[in-house]
Amino acid sequence: MPATKNALIRYRAIDSCLRDRMRNWTLQDIVDKCNEALYEAEGAASGVSIRSIQYDIQLMRSDKLGYNAPIEVYNRKYYRYSDPTYSIFGQSLSSKEMNLIGEVASMLFQMRDYAIFSDMGEAIDALIHKLFNGSERAARQIIHFDSMPLLRGFEYIKVLYQHIKDRSVIKIGYKSFSSKSITYSIVSPYLLKEFRNRWFLIASKQGSAEINTFALDRIESVTLQSDIEFQDNDRFDPQQFFDDVVGVTKSFNSKPRTIEFITSPRQTDYIRTKPLHQSQSFKRLYDDGRGLFSITVVPTIELYSVFLSYGAGIKVISPQKVVRHLQTVIDQMHKQYQ
Repeated sequence: MPATKNALIRYRAIDSCLRDRMRNWTLQDIVDKCNEALYEAEGAASGVSIRSIQYDIQLMRSDKLGYNAPIEVYNRKYYRYSDPTYSIFGQSLSSKEMNLIGEVASMLFQMRDYAIFSDMGEAIDALIHKLFNGSERAARQIIHFDSMPLLRGFEYIKVLYQHIKDRSVIKIGYKSFSSKSITYSIVSPYLLKEFRNRWFLIASKQGSAEINTFALDRIESVTLQSDIEFQDNDRFDPQQFFDDVVGVTKSFNSKPRTIEFITSPRQTDYIRTKPLHQSQSFKRLYDDGRGLFSITVVPTIELYSVFLSYGAGIKVISPQKVVRHLQTVIDQMHKQYQ
């Protein structure tokens, strides 16, 4: 469960305790209330500690979250708001917060024509109108997304999103680039993932614990299978599964490797400011301006395509298996241009 969502649930539980003057709330009482709220909302059974709730109360008292909550301890034991009318969820937004919401709304405005956001169109329009006093033009011109909503398979995003949300089993008709016919798979869908303007469905086939990746532009049909029970996959965590991957290709048996590469003088600063992966480490700057970097990832076809996209700007030096693969592809390219 994301930490921010976990924290919000705790803040709501703490806020309800501090507002309740019909009962004297000890710190342990508040901890118990938070654990109940977390269990009801997310099924979290591990619970939070007294120290965590003490830190939450400290944050709520401070200006870090903008609350400045008037939390007091009375009789050296019980907690409450000194102002009985106070609630952290009853505060008006500051001008800074309004500006931030306006920026988010302007980004949403550009996504309103995507199928997945179509049901939100009117709400986004209303929010833009209120925040910008009807000036939609002012909200549109600050940021521009390089998006392609007319890509093949894009029409499946909304229906797949809903099936994932509803935990529905579906039958997918799929035709890969190498296949001449459509194959059908019954799957439990877990995640929609985008990479380089292509969208992919991450799912497990019925009766299998393996993770499968389906490119949306190769999907021919999606059919609900309402008589089949959704199959959970405890090994798949959408928050972490792709942390060590560039792209979407990965299995449970995939193992990350530390890959070292040297950049040309022209590419060194670019790669330093725009890492190829979150694990990227800058190792050394050579006298001639070349840079030595490393990343720890699973070698995938998408990773190879990223390396090749830099042409002579990147030279992979280890491990040898990755070097040999790139040499083979480059040799094939060279032959094509002879």
